Amino acid sequence: MNKSITQIRTIEEFNNVMEKSHQKPIVLFKHSVTCPVSANAFDEFHSYFQNAHDDVEHYVITVQAARPASNKAAEHLNVRHESPQVILLKDGAAVWNDSHSYITETALHRATEKHFAMPELMLD
Repeated sequence: MNKSITQIRTIEEFNNVMEKSHQKPIVLFKHSVTCPVSANAFDEFHSYFQNAHDDVEHYVITVQAARPASNKAAEHLNVRHESPQVILLKDGAAVWNDSHSYITETALHRATEKHFAMPELMLD
């Protein structure tokens, strides 16, 4: 399977992702392009993504470019807005989230294994 990270730019695209979360687990990363902490967290997200399970879909909301979608995510998921922030979605709901320096490759692998019942990956 060809993995990719898809940008969410609109509320409609966010709503479509929420619908998909009933069929597939979703990792949603909310990114601020002006924040150095977000840049570091985005690097960790990309490192995680390189070894992520193929069954998981990955999305990014760039907060400055998609403020309405970012606000809709916070409101719909009942998760206080942070950036950077990562949210795991399953069956139309947030099952885990974390922000700032707590976003690490290891934390993402552990969270997806736990909340999506994924087998543990052997990482180098």
